[in-house]
Amino acid sequence: MPKMLKMSIIQEKKIFPVVGRSMSMVMDPGDQAIIKFCPIEEICAGDIAVLLRWAGKSGVSYVTHRVILNIFFRDRRFLLTRGDAVFFPDLPFSSFQPV
Repeated sequence: MPKMLKMSIIQEKKIFPVVGRSMSMVMDPGDQAIIKFCPIEEICAGDIAVLLRWAGKSGVSYVTHRVILNIFFRDRRFLLTRGDAVFFPDLPFSSFQPV
């Protein structure tokens, strides 16, 4: 089952540094996102999630954005996300993958 990272303060935690400004209404560069793993099915519109982006040979990067839509289509689950300070959503759906 795929896992997703959902921002939450818990005892068992993982901390990701905030480096960009796409969520500047909520988080600024230098802030830290404290997250927990949860099933992707539990992610709801409005949640803030950390997603991985596979960048081929250059490795993996991540983005912390708000979930707009969580849908199941053709045997796969897709999240549509966007930064609070950005007008357009992250497209295509497959550019960022849940952990």
